[in-house]
Amino acid sequence: MQKAVFFLALLLCAGLQTTVVGQSEFQGTVDYKFEINGEGAEFMALMMPQKMVVKYGKKSMMTYFVGGMMEAMVGKIVVDGQHDEVFIVKEDEETVYMMGPEDLEEGQEVSTPKEVVKEKETETIMGYKCQKYKVVLAGEEGAEQVQYIWTTEKLKAPNFKAGSAGKFNMMGNLPEGAVPGFPLKVTTLADPSMDITVTMVASMIDEQSIPKEEFYRPKDYEVKEFDANSLLGN
Repeated sequence: MQKAVFFLALLLCAGLQTTVVGQSEFQGTVDYKFEINGEGAEFMALMMPQKMVVKYGKKSMMTYFVGGMMEAMVGKIVVDGQHDEVFIVKEDEETVYMMGPEDLEEGQEVSTPKEVVKEKETETIMGYKCQKYKVVLAGEEGAEQVQYIWTTEKLKAPNFKAGSAGKFNMMGNLPEGAVPGFPLKVTTLADPSMDITVTMVASMIDEQSIPKEEFYRPKDYEVKEFDANSLLGN
């Protein structure tokens, strides 16, 4: 169960890198608040955080959660393009877990898109007009999962490489540019068997630049190879 929730966290992060050709790249911080609806939402809310924070540098990116069980469970997911590394920082353990291409593939395999549809709806979020897209994902045992992403073309997430996985694409196998723009809202059916919908929507956008050193590995932390089972205490 914990491992499933952990990779759900990576799936939630998966809506956060898309492309707009010719648009200047965003650098700064975006906070996303969470909304949980459906049968059993109260139980799910105990594990889910109040918000997710995404920090974009020129060549790097950091994602972490605030509140709930997932704050301690997941830690900070860092893509350090400056040093060509992808890792997780667990501050409570003073440990860095290095991630390889196999780890990234396992975290993203559930997000493989089968179809992307541009919907007729738009919504204004944080002052930005956003276009709604429907993304059909391949789930386990042939099941399909639907995700909705609202993006604005007024912003663009940085596009960079990190780690031996090569070009880092948090949208899994989604072709580059298939969902244009910068995501400000993502709705995911977290657990089809429980009919629980998780929505994260931008609640703060800060364009202040972030020092590149903030994305570096803490020098005094122990370094270990990533293993989902040991990381989650299984």
